[in-house]
Amino acid sequence: MRKLLLALLMLMPTVVEAADVTLAWDARVGGEAWQNVRAYEKVGTTYTRVGEVAGTVTTLTIPNVVPGVHTYIVRSFATPWGESVDSNAVSTPGPAVAPSGLKVTVVVTVTIP
Repeated sequence: MRKLLLALLMLMPTVVEAADVTLAWDARVGGEAWQNVRAYEKVGTTYTRVGEVAGTVTTLTIPNVVPGVHTYIVRSFATPWGESVDSNAVSTPGPAVAPSGLKVTVVVTVTIP
């Protein structure tokens, strides 16, 4: 009887899915509340509005953000003054880096009686 055992370690790519990102900021202290707060994603010198909430709200969730580095700022808004200057920028971490230097091991055991 012959017996053949083959063990093979295969490295499968990990599927990374989109996730929600929540931005948070401090409420305005003193004076009237902002009319609205707008969030923008900044890529280079281009700003794209990704959300807007009432001025009394202190968080905003951006749904389904694809993996990668994303930089966001918020601005307060009130009529007739317009938008404030940019807040401090915050960034999401970049994608996980696959480890390097991995070995694939193949073990073959043959038994011949």
